[in-house]
This record gives sequence, C-alpha cells and structure tokens, in this order.
Amino acid sequence: NDGPRFRKAVRKIVENSTITVPDAMKCADFTTDEIKDMALQQSIRRAADKARAGQKPSSITVDPSTMSSVSTVTATPPLKTTLK
Repeated sequence: NDGPRFRKAVRKIVENSTITVPDAMKCADFTTDEIKDMALQQSIRRAADKARAGQKPSSITVDPSTMSSVSTVTATPPLKTTLK
C-alpha cells in the first residue's frame, strides 16, 4: 500500500483538508472496487493523519521591540434590541 496511487491519494488529503478519502482515491485513479475497500480507505486515512502529524504547525514570531505598538482589543457587549 505504498504505490504511487496510494501516495497521491494521501497527498491530496494532506493538501486539501475538506476532501473525502473516496474522492482522493478517485483523483489518484483507484478503481471503483478499490474505492469501496474500507480497509484500503482506512490505510490511506491513517497515512494522511501520520503525514499531517509530521508537519510543523505554523507559528507567529513577535519582535519584542514592537510590543509597545501592540494594543489590546476590547469587546463590547451586543446592544439590546426590542422587537415591536
């Protein structure tokens, strides 16, 4: 389960978090019978999860010298309205 179609399906899932496993398999040219194979779907799902876990999360670095220009945002409660 590490052929080019398998890797392509995994890559599709990693690149597009909204794609379903069967749709990723279609994009990777799996047959209809292969797409119906729940064990194969699970293998692809696990490989995609493992690939995602290997990605470093994005981070934001704030330069301490700019801290004085950073302001806080205050929330205001919603206005009360009366329906007539």
